Amino acid sequence: MDLYCWRCGILFCSVPYCAENKVNLSVPSLRADNFSRELMQKVQTLRKSGLTFAPEAGTQRLRDVINKNVREEDLMRAVNVAFSGGKTNVKLYFMNGLPTERDEDIVGIATLAQKIVDLFYAKKRKGRGVTVTVSVSCFVPKPFTPFQWEKQITPTEYLRRAKLLKSHLYSKSIEYNYHEPDLSRLEAVFARGDRRLGAVIEDAVKRGARLDGWDEHFRYDLWLDAFRDCGVDPDFYTVRGFGEEENLCWDHIDVGVSKRFLQLERKRAYAGKITPDTAGLFFHISQQRLCAAEVIIHSLPADRQFLCDLSQGKVLIVAHINVLLLFLRQHCAVVIKQQCHFQCVHTDLQASSTFP
Repeated sequence: MDLYCWRCGILFCSVPYCAENKVNLSVPSLRADNFSRELMQKVQTLRKSGLTFAPEAGTQRLRDVINKNVREEDLMRAVNVAFSGGKTNVKLYFMNGLPTERDEDIVGIATLAQKIVDLFYAKKRKGRGVTVTVSVSCFVPKPFTPFQWEKQITPTEYLRRAKLLKSHLYSKSIEYNYHEPDLSRLEAVFARGDRRLGAVIEDAVKRGARLDGWDEHFRYDLWLDAFRDCGVDPDFYTVRGFGEEENLCWDHIDVGVSKRFLQLERKRAYAGKITPDTAGLFFHISQQRLCAAEVIIHSLPADRQFLCDLSQGKVLIVAHINVLLLFLRQHCAVVIKQQCHFQCVHTDLQASSTFP
């Protein structure tokens, strides 16, 4: 079963509860390649709002580079389903500054948005006109990804690309907004920063930095002063890029994916070769290991969980939410029937329980 489809199943099961308890259910973004009218109607039951899709890039070439695994025809089919179901508001998320991005990729965002507007008006539809919102943010390289070595574009270059995109948006049906680059620069610093940033954070807090995720509270000048007084150059973590042979401050952390694999994926990205989604395969393998052996789940402060297959002597590291999804899967009935024994080990508490 496709992992995204399984999560949609959880959504379907949640709808009656949310409706009964007057809970608004908001879906951040939807997969264009698995979008259906049924899913749209379920979401619409609880929240009368537009739909959000995340193509990430304006051209298929760049979507292949970032391994998005979504084609333009998938997006057009999805928005057509939305329009046929009465939707008139569609939001699209994109990123500027992606590896190998060129000006034609930026213009491609405008072209794609215009195609969606044209698709709406290609048929006679009742009610108001369409609104397509294009929202753009700056790419932030992250550890443990094939792009962990990439440089982030400068704020000046980001604003140039943002203005380039704006100059190619001609329709009044398209609304455009982009995130300010200052916060994205800080995100990149702290995404790949080392222990020297501890002093910077302390200094910024003492200067009054609070609730930086809210625009009305964000004070970029406080952070610049903190970097200066602590002798830390933000560009060291952002625009310079990292070498593949460079020792990275997170190399000592094992997340189950080798550095060599990420390097190979980076090469595939630059060659425009996509890698199939392996999330479903991971869950299938984990499922089988659950059926085969006792499982120990360690609840650690870092909110990471270790699945240990004692029969194979192997350890998998997965996020807490993925552990919950694992137990909720349809095939988990096999585990329950076999009355597998689960032991929860905490730093200050030990408890065991058997699933009936």
